[in-house]
Amino acid sequence: MFDLFFKKFYKDFQEYTFKNQVLVAASGFAIGITTTDFIKNIIEDIYKPFIIFASSHIIKLLPISTKEYPILFTFIFKFF
Repeated sequence: MFDLFFKKFYKDFQEYTFKNQVLVAASGFAIGITTTDFIKNIIEDIYKPFIIFASSHIIKLLPISTKEYPILFTFIFKFF
């Protein structure tokens, strides 16, 4: 009796998933989540350290001093 129930349940579940494209939606969701995590990790591990390194050297190379142009220097420092 249980064997017949499970066979019927499996058949109905399989028809439901293929008819309503549940597997396609689930796989798309999983791919989207992993792609988002991958892109976040690339930004956090590669781009941010490079931008911080480059901006700190740009600030050091600028001929603007804090005494002559304090507002401009503060703006550029906050921007980078």
